[in-house]
Amino acid sequence: MSRAVSLVDLILHELRTPLTVAIGSLRQVGDLADPTRQAAVARALRSCERLEQMASQMRDWTRLEDAPAEPGSVPLAPALAEAVRAASATRAAPIIVTGGDHQDAMVRALPHLLADALASLLLAVARASDPGETITLEVSLADQSARLVARRSEAATRNGTETFEAEWLGGLGFSLPLARAVIAAGGGEVTSGHAPDGRLESISVRLAVAARTSR
Repeated sequence: MSRAVSLVDLILHELRTPLTVAIGSLRQVGDLADPTRQAAVARALRSCERLEQMASQMRDWTRLEDAPAEPGSVPLAPALAEAVRAASATRAAPIIVTGGDHQDAMVRALPHLLADALASLLLAVARASDPGETITLEVSLADQSARLVARRSEAATRNGTETFEAEWLGGLGFSLPLARAVIAAGGGEVTSGHAPDGRLESISVRLAVAARTSR
């Protein structure tokens, strides 16, 4: 383990206890506070929970960069379903999945991180959308790859031509660089499509197909 990873682990270990105490205390206070103060307590609680999530993402990303894990064969459909559920719950709006039969597809990926990575990418598109817009997730399979395209309903239909570096920032913490690292670990790639003003319109993910099973 590198010195960088050791330092990150030490920092996260020191953060874990005060964060746990703060989150537990805010949850208790939230039930007791009067209505005018409950909103402030709820905001503070969400911020602490977000910090806890970012700490976990930092740990996963640093360890992945330091000692890349070996990808395995992961069923695509369950990972996609879990990602859509997580993103839809956070956005409080449905994400429509379209495309061909991918129920039996197996992709090369990190089993414990793929669903979270896909959810982060879906949320990035949702976050760029306007009120009332829907997000479609088109899934298509080729002999050697699975392609997932998440697109805002008002976005132009075109392929992403940029790297994903422009989407690292914007209040989403470490979730997007971690997602890109997770996809790359399985031999895949992430690209993004943007409007002329730079606004995110779509994200495309290519995953290497490991195998297909028959029903």
